[in-house]
Amino acid sequence: MSINSLIVDDNLDDHQLINDIISINFKDIKIDKALDVETFYEKMKDPTQKYNFIIISADLKNEKGKSAVSVLFEEFPEKIKSSIIIKEEKTHLPQNILKDKNIPVFTKPFSLDEMCNQIKKICNQKV
Repeated sequence: MSINSLIVDDNLDDHQLINDIISINFKDIKIDKALDVETFYEKMKDPTQKYNFIIISADLKNEKGKSAVSVLFEEFPEKIKSSIIIKEEKTHLPQNILKDKNIPVFTKPFSLDEMCNQIKKICNQKV
């Protein structure tokens, strides 16, 4: 099974780290990236893009202050269950929304092994 993933973060070091660990742990994977909220929105709206999982930064916001996570919840609620949020320790996320959606959240620095296990769970749900 081919796996398509999207990493949504403006931190290139995080992109590279996550890209490396995913590439090591998964065969036949395509890793796409969005460095800003607008690109994330465009990629998600593209009907040719079908992502098995999304790793999204809670710290990524557009010029108007709207976060990529808000765009995910408001525009693409069907993808919430196949998403993982990464965030800085200081970043506040509304717990009521996250609890209701049961979305995994990893606070930096996070365990790459735990993230890979979560990705495997998400991908196994799709099979």
